[in-house]
Amino acid sequence: SADASKGIYLGVNSATAANLLNDYEEGTWTPSYTGSTTGSVSYGSRGGTYTKIGNLVVAWFSLVNFTTTGSWAGDLKVTGLPFTCNQTNNVRICNGVCRFYNINTNTNTRFNVTMDVDSGQSYLIFIQSGDDTNWESIQVETTSTSYLEGTISYRTDS
Repeated sequence: SADASKGIYLGVNSATAANLLNDYEEGTWTPSYTGSTTGSVSYGSRGGTYTKIGNLVVAWFSLVNFTTTGSWAGDLKVTGLPFTCNQTNNVRICNGVCRFYNINTNTNTRFNVTMDVDSGQSYLIFIQSGDDTNWESIQVETTSTSYLEGTISYRTDS
Protein backbone atom coordinates (compact mmCIF):
# COMPACT_ATOMS: atom_id res chain seq x y z
CA SER A 1 0.00 0.00 0.00
CA ALA A 2 1.09 3.59 -0.61
CA ASP A 3 2.30 5.70 2.31
CA ALA A 4 1.71 9.41 1.61
CA SER A 5 4.03 10.48 4.45
CA LYS A 6 7.06 9.09 2.57
CA GLY A 7 6.81 11.27 -0.57
CA ILE A 8 6.81 10.42 -4.27
CA TYR A 9 9.56 9.27 -6.62
CA LEU A 10 9.91 11.30 -9.81
CA GLY A 11 11.10 10.07 -13.19
CA VAL A 12 12.23 6.59 -12.14
CA ASN A 13 10.94 3.01 -12.28
CA SER A 14 12.40 2.09 -8.90
CA ALA A 15 12.88 3.99 -5.66
CA THR A 16 16.10 6.02 -5.52
CA ALA A 17 16.78 8.61 -2.84
CA ALA A 18 17.93 11.24 -5.36
CA ASN A 19 14.48 11.22 -6.98
CA LEU A 20 12.40 11.35 -3.79
CA LEU A 21 10.23 14.45 -3.33
CA ASN A 22 9.21 14.44 0.31
CA ASP A 23 9.13 18.14 1.17
CA TYR A 24 6.42 20.56 -0.03
CA GLU A 25 5.24 23.57 1.93
CA GLU A 26 3.26 26.77 1.40
CA GLY A 27 3.00 29.59 3.90
CA THR A 28 3.17 33.27 4.75
CA TRP A 29 5.92 35.54 6.06
CA THR A 30 6.12 39.16 7.20
CA PRO A 31 8.49 41.34 5.18
CA SER A 32 10.03 44.46 6.76
CA TYR A 33 11.82 47.48 5.24
CA THR A 34 15.14 48.02 7.04
CA GLY A 35 18.80 49.08 6.82
CA SER A 36 21.86 48.91 9.09
CA THR A 37 20.52 51.99 10.93
CA THR A 38 16.75 52.25 11.09
CA GLY A 39 14.21 54.77 12.25
CA SER A 40 10.48 54.07 12.31
CA VAL A 41 8.32 52.72 9.52
CA SER A 42 4.54 52.52 9.13
CA TYR A 43 2.88 50.37 6.48
CA GLY A 44 -0.43 50.77 4.70
CA SER A 45 -0.21 47.00 4.31
CA ARG A 46 2.48 44.35 3.93
CA GLY A 47 2.63 40.64 3.42
CA GLY A 48 4.48 37.74 1.90
CA THR A 49 3.79 34.21 0.73
CA TYR A 50 6.11 31.36 -0.24
CA THR A 51 6.22 27.90 -1.75
CA LYS A 52 9.01 25.49 -0.82
CA ILE A 53 9.61 22.36 -2.90
CA GLY A 54 12.54 20.32 -1.66
CA ASN A 55 15.37 22.83 -1.15
CA LEU A 56 13.95 25.47 -3.54
CA VAL A 57 12.06 28.45 -2.06
CA VAL A 58 10.04 30.93 -4.10
CA ALA A 59 8.96 33.93 -2.01
CA TRP A 60 6.68 36.84 -2.93
CA PHE A 61 6.31 40.05 -0.94
CA SER A 62 4.55 43.40 -0.99
CA LEU A 63 5.17 46.53 1.11
CA VAL A 64 2.36 48.96 0.27
CA ASN A 65 2.09 52.66 0.98
CA PHE A 66 4.80 52.79 3.64
CA THR A 67 6.42 55.83 5.23
CA THR A 68 9.67 56.06 7.18
CA THR A 69 10.82 58.64 9.69
CA GLY A 70 13.99 59.16 11.71
CA SER A 71 17.58 58.29 10.85
CA TRP A 72 18.22 55.63 8.17
CA ALA A 73 21.52 54.36 6.72
CA GLY A 74 23.06 51.33 5.00
CA ASP A 75 21.92 48.88 2.36
CA LEU A 76 18.19 48.65 1.70
CA LYS A 77 17.00 45.27 3.00
CA VAL A 78 13.73 43.40 3.23
CA THR A 79 13.98 41.10 6.23
CA GLY A 80 11.91 38.14 7.39
CA LEU A 81 12.40 35.57 4.62
CA PRO A 82 10.92 32.23 5.71
CA PHE A 83 14.17 30.23 5.27
CA THR A 84 17.91 30.92 5.37
CA CYS A 85 19.65 30.87 1.99
CA ASN A 86 22.27 28.21 1.23
CA GLN A 87 24.44 28.75 -1.83
CA THR A 88 26.12 25.53 -2.88
CA ASN A 89 29.70 25.53 -4.22
CA ASN A 90 29.93 29.34 -4.17
CA VAL A 91 27.39 29.61 -6.99
CA ARG A 92 24.85 32.44 -6.73
CA ILE A 93 21.64 30.51 -7.07
CA CYS A 94 19.28 33.18 -5.88
CA ASN A 95 17.93 36.12 -7.78
CA GLY A 96 14.71 38.00 -8.03
CA VAL A 97 12.77 40.73 -9.72
CA CYS A 98 11.13 43.71 -8.10
CA ARG A 99 9.21 46.87 -8.74
CA PHE A 100 9.11 49.96 -6.62
CA TYR A 101 7.57 53.39 -6.40
CA ASN A 102 9.02 56.48 -4.73
CA ILE A 103 12.35 54.85 -3.82
CA ASN A 104 15.54 56.52 -5.02
CA THR A 105 18.11 54.57 -6.97
CA ASN A 106 21.80 55.43 -6.69
CA THR A 107 22.75 57.09 -9.98
CA ASN A 108 21.66 57.55 -13.55
CA THR A 109 24.35 55.14 -14.79
CA ARG A 110 22.80 52.08 -13.15
CA PHE A 111 19.44 51.01 -14.49
CA ASN A 112 18.83 47.33 -13.76
CA VAL A 113 17.65 46.48 -10.23
CA THR A 114 17.57 42.88 -8.98
CA MET A 115 17.32 41.25 -5.56
CA ASP A 116 19.82 38.91 -3.96
CA VAL A 117 20.06 36.79 -0.82
CA ASP A 118 23.57 35.93 0.34
CA SER A 119 24.33 32.47 1.69
CA GLY A 120 23.56 32.18 5.39
CA GLN A 121 21.13 35.14 5.32
CA SER A 122 17.34 35.48 5.49
CA TYR A 123 16.99 38.98 4.04
CA LEU A 124 16.95 40.51 0.56
CA ILE A 125 19.28 43.20 -0.72
CA PHE A 126 18.70 45.27 -3.84
CA ILE A 127 21.50 45.45 -6.41
CA GLN A 128 21.81 47.87 -9.31
CA SER A 129 23.89 47.17 -12.38
CA GLY A 130 24.54 49.11 -15.53
CA ASP A 131 26.64 49.38 -18.64
CA ASP A 132 30.37 49.33 -17.93
CA THR A 133 30.03 49.93 -14.18
CA ASN A 134 30.25 47.93 -10.93
CA TRP A 135 27.28 46.50 -9.08
CA GLU A 136 26.04 48.70 -6.28
CA SER A 137 23.43 48.16 -3.59
CA ILE A 138 20.54 50.58 -3.16
CA GLN A 139 20.74 52.51 0.10
CA VAL A 140 17.92 52.76 2.61
CA GLU A 141 16.37 56.20 3.07
CA THR A 142 13.63 58.23 4.65
CA THR A 143 10.70 57.94 2.29
CA SER A 144 6.99 58.64 2.07
CA THR A 145 4.12 56.88 0.32
CA SER A 146 6.43 54.18 -1.12
CA TYR A 147 5.77 50.74 -2.56
CA LEU A 148 8.14 47.78 -2.88
CA GLU A 149 7.13 44.39 -4.28
CA GLY A 150 9.02 41.39 -5.60
CA THR A 151 9.59 37.69 -6.15
CA ILE A 152 12.77 35.76 -5.42
CA SER A 153 13.84 32.14 -5.68
CA TYR A 154 16.68 30.68 -3.65
CA ARG A 155 17.99 27.43 -2.13
CA THR A 156 17.90 26.41 1.50
CA ASP A 157 19.00 23.55 3.74
CA SER A 158 15.86 23.89 5.90
